[in-house]
Amino acid sequence: MGVHIADNAALDGSIAVRRTALPVPLPPGPHSRPPEAFPADEYRHRLDGLRDRLRAARLDAALVVGETNRLYYTGFPASNGLLLVPAEGRPTFFTDFRYLEAAEAALEFIGCRRLPRRMEALVPPARRRHWHAVGYEGSVVGAARLAAWRRAFGRKLRFKPLDEAIARQRAVKSPAELAAIRDAVAAADEAFARLLREVRPGMTEWEIRRRLRMRLDEVGEGEAFPAIVASGPNSSRCHHSPSLRRWRATEPLLIDMGAVVRRYRSDMTRVVFARRPDRRFAQIHRAVLEAQLEGIAALRAGVSAGRVDAAARRRLGSLAVHFGHGLGHGIGLDIHEAPALAARRKDVLEAGMVVTVEPGVYLPGVGGIRIEDVAVVTADGCEVLTRTPKDLERLIAV
Repeated sequence: MGVHIADNAALDGSIAVRRTALPVPLPPGPHSRPPEAFPADEYRHRLDGLRDRLRAARLDAALVVGETNRLYYTGFPASNGLLLVPAEGRPTFFTDFRYLEAAEAALEFIGCRRLPRRMEALVPPARRRHWHAVGYEGSVVGAARLAAWRRAFGRKLRFKPLDEAIARQRAVKSPAELAAIRDAVAAADEAFARLLREVRPGMTEWEIRRRLRMRLDEVGEGEAFPAIVASGPNSSRCHHSPSLRRWRATEPLLIDMGAVVRRYRSDMTRVVFARRPDRRFAQIHRAVLEAQLEGIAALRAGVSAGRVDAAARRRLGSLAVHFGHGLGHGIGLDIHEAPALAARRKDVLEAGMVVTVEPGVYLPGVGGIRIEDVAVVTADGCEVLTRTPKDLERLIAV
């Protein structure tokens, strides 16, 4: 008999899943299609925001080479490229012959040119415009590459890390980004519901993970990250890699997974049982759920990230010693983005940020419980996007 969520839907709109004994072919969901870029105005707005940050930092231009940051500012996916954004003037996207034709067709709002073999080719514009300082991604550009840039441009041109400014811009999501993340969360909810129709004790962690990947392909653009499937004592390992261990009916099964829609990601963790767990696991599950709800209640614009983490940690009481990671993280084009909900983090949350809330308790050699939802920060609280049930009674087989 397969595991399932109770047949009745909750008043809050949580997804209900009916039992089915065997896997059945399932139709693709509405988001199972190739990703699309947003309209050009979305990227124009982002580039304008970057220019504002350049002017505020007294920088003449930015050199953006990180693949995800290039995607954020252009909507164009490429494994190779450089985006030059002057504080005044039109940006230019440089790429190699593999992408140039497609880039020229897709990026009518910025210039496209073939990526030069040597950085010296970009020096004349810098000198002609009398640039004095340029921003770059310190976390992406290594020491050797930066040294080569300095040799090419000369000592008079200063280079300043721009990582924090870009991270802050990306942390607050636009309406288009929020819509994509909502769809990614809904796709993950649906994939999880489909998985629970067929998962059962006796399956290996790897088989469950393989089936989950199939379901994520059915409902969206695939998995947001390599899913974690951990049974029994393996569930105490936060980032366990699925193995050939078989899930036993008396054990917890921890599943941490996410979907992708329009290249934006979701993240969710649930712990499933094939029968009512023993008293110890039931108590831990209740404590983790209460801590998560406490963290969600503390989440709002104007509050520090550390304060939200502390609220959940206090609720765990003596069990907090077994909660070794932060309460959550930002999510978007990357599975981990700013802000981080963690102890002593002073980042002030803003409306439009999207974060996970995922407390956990992990007992080595015994097992672990983690519950994770995605939430949007609002002016007076937050909106939890994840709809998959998390109360124990609806994550137990009948």
